[in-house]
Amino acid sequence: MRILVLTATAVPLVLAYFFGREVPLKDQLSLYGLLITVASIILGLSGAWLAIVFPGMLGRLYGSSKAERSADLQQSRRLFRPMLAAVVVIAVSVAVHMVVTVASSMLSDVDVSNWEAVARGLSFGILAFLGELLIIAMFYAVAPAVSYELNLRNEVARDDTVSQYRRR
Repeated sequence: MRILVLTATAVPLVLAYFFGREVPLKDQLSLYGLLITVASIILGLSGAWLAIVFPGMLGRLYGSSKAERSADLQQSRRLFRPMLAAVVVIAVSVAVHMVVTVASSMLSDVDVSNWEAVARGLSFGILAFLGELLIIAMFYAVAPAVSYELNLRNEVARDDTVSQYRRR
C-alpha cells in the first residue's frame, strides 16, 4: 500500500517538474494564489465543522481532565488534519511567492538562463505537491459531514425498523 501511495505521489511530482519547466513563473504565481484561496476555504470549513461538531471541545482543552482532553483530541483529529494541511499550503505558497519576487528583483541584472528552467520546474513540482496535499485535505474536511449524514441515515433506518417491528 505504501508503495502505491509513494508512486501515486512521486510520479505526478516528477512529471510536474519536467512539464513545469516551460510554464512561466508569472503563471505559476497565479496558481499559488489559487492554492492560497482553496486552502483558506478548507481552513474555514474545517474550523466551522470543529465548532459545529465539537462545540465544547475548545473550552475543555484548558479546564478539563487529561482523559477528557485525550478523548476530545481523538475525536477531533480528523478535523485538525485538513486545517494543518491548509496552513502548510498557505505558508509554503506565501514563502515561494516572496522568494520568487525577491529573487527576480535581485537577479534582474544577472544571466540566470541556465537555471531558470530548473527553478520553474522546481516551483511547478512544489505546486503539484501542494495541490495533492489540498486534494487530500478536501476529503478530510468533507469526511465529518459524510460521516454525520451516514450516521443520521442509519439512526433513522434503525428507528423505522424498530417502530415497524413494534407495530406487529
